[in-house]
Amino acid sequence: MLTGVAEEVAATIYTDGNNIDLFDLGDYFMIFSLLYRDISITMSSDFRYISSIQDINQESVTYLAEKYRSSEKSLEFYRNMQLDLFEYIRYRDRLDKRYRLAIRDIKRENPLLVVFEGIAISLAVAAILSGGKYEIGPLRVELPPIAKGLEELISLFRKK
Repeated sequence: MLTGVAEEVAATIYTDGNNIDLFDLGDYFMIFSLLYRDISITMSSDFRYISSIQDINQESVTYLAEKYRSSEKSLEFYRNMQLDLFEYIRYRDRLDKRYRLAIRDIKRENPLLVVFEGIAISLAVAAILSGGKYEIGPLRVELPPIAKGLEELISLFRKK
């Protein structure tokens, strides 16, 4: 089972070549990592049939993304999105470190190339929910431009 196994997944984030606003980048990575964590914890029982990265396919990722989007499981994440900065810092410090998303490598080019370390299926589902895409073999995700991705992540939970 993939839960608890850290895997490297390359992510491409397209930029317009201009400077990247640090607040936008920070907010984007913060919300994306909270979504990743929430998917990893609340959907871990749904990952039981995925024993290796080769078991991840279009059907499984689409199914899990839709299941998460329509479930009550995402309500905790939505509630946590309403926290102010100080509450968020206290909340973040209580998170189980097994479900934290890490950046292994980052290259500032156009596009921005990021190598995440985490649970591959959670990253694929989070990419879909944030308006991005993913590719199998080797698993890669393509995230939307930061401003658009931030908009997608926030709107995903406004619908609740």
